[in-house]
Amino acid sequence: MTSNEESIQNLKLKYIDSSLKLSIRRNERIEAYNKLLEEENYLYKELPGELADALIENIEKEHVYKMSVRANKKLLEEQDRLSKEIEALEKEKKTLENGLNDTFKRTNELENTIQKINEEIRQLDEHNTLIEEKLKSEIYRARSILHPKTNF
Repeated sequence: MTSNEESIQNLKLKYIDSSLKLSIRRNERIEAYNKLLEEENYLYKELPGELADALIENIEKEHVYKMSVRANKKLLEEQDRLSKEIEALEKEKKTLENGLNDTFKRTNELENTIQKINEEIRQLDEHNTLIEEKLKSEIYRARSILHPKTNF
């Protein structure tokens, strides 16, 4: 066999082995439950009714307790996992908020820069208008000197 075929065969064997272990464990649980039922029936037959009921009730309470301990453990694990996820989300939220604040700050700086540039452009336009008016008046004066009788 090639190594690939051997590894496939190994995986198949592991799968079969795991499946058997799972069914054995399931059978063990079923047998334990059946044994519990037998003990309950034995208690009913051998002990006085009230005592048997009390013992069965204690066995059932113990079973409920064990199941609730397991459930609580799972809930605590889930709560811990969720707490960690919440912490991560809060950290991410803070990072995003900081990024947003930086963006607002940069936007405000850009807005101020644009306002300054617009003010400078307005001043340059005014200055250009003054220069144009001076040039027009100089041109008019020069023409009137060169051609005194022509009206423009």
